[in-house]
Amino acid sequence: MKNLKKIISAIMLLVIAASSMLSPVYAEQESEDYAQAIELTSQLEIFVNDDFQPKNNITRAETAAIVTRLMGYSYEELPKVDSGYYDVSESHWALPYINMLRVIGIMVGSEDGYFFPDQNVTFDQMVKILMSVAGYGQIAESHGGYPNGYNRLASEHKLFKNVPQKGNSYLTREEAAQLIANALELEVVFLNHSDNNSMQYDTDGTTVLERFMKIYKTEGVIKANSYTRTVGTDEISKGTVEINGAVYGVGNTDADDYLGYYVEAYYKENDEYLVAVLPKKNDVYEISAEDFISYQDHFIFCETKNGRDKKYRI
Repeated sequence: MKNLKKIISAIMLLVIAASSMLSPVYAEQESEDYAQAIELTSQLEIFVNDDFQPKNNITRAETAAIVTRLMGYSYEELPKVDSGYYDVSESHWALPYINMLRVIGIMVGSEDGYFFPDQNVTFDQMVKILMSVAGYGQIAESHGGYPNGYNRLASEHKLFKNVPQKGNSYLTREEAAQLIANALELEVVFLNHSDNNSMQYDTDGTTVLERFMKIYKTEGVIKANSYTRTVGTDEISKGTVEINGAVYGVGNTDADDYLGYYVEAYYKENDEYLVAVLPKKNDVYEISAEDFISYQDHFIFCETKNGRDKKYRI
């Protein structure tokens, strides 16, 4: 009887995963097309400011910050010395990020010593930056250079998924979030051999997300939290959830709230705690205790308002 009560308590908040109901912090301002990307990049702390301003153009200083975070650098390890640029003072908020990307050659200023931190970034410029992060810079240069060589490779590797190409037009923050989200899935390549005639590249199969941020992705239905589960009777520890048979700590995420949802979940390498959880497209049904009839073989049976029996698969 105790086990049946557990099953019934899960049913009261039943969520049948079919496929997204997402309520990100910025829903009033952003385009729904970019909601998932904004939520993901915010949960991963690539974008960190609460006032996202999705329609604003993104600047070079902002780009330096988000790309540095994308590459997994913590603020503490960034160089906070003089930037060497006339327009980036020692008190500039983005100084450490600008310094880091200058050191590794991902973003540099002009030959006469200016970085132009408040200048807006174009779509093509962001494409070049992200493809360079993933190791495709020299390949792109050998295939036509900027911007065509970079755009060609970006298209082949699906960097433009869910975002229109805008060429030399300025990039908005929500469009940047989508490009960043796509870049997380880029496979990182490494120069293995180079001579006058050819370049050879290798890859170990890791993505930007895995290689730089040390974060891994899984997908599946959250079938249990520390309070109850949708199927079975096994209990799990407080502050954890079960996805695909694996148990993860909820960390600072809202994973506990998504019992029964099909989700994308992100966790740190060698760490059992989640760092981001996004529900995918789900159909949500609420079933009252009075309407519940039975549960059998992954099906919930209930009575509808017109007195008919209905079943839902979970």
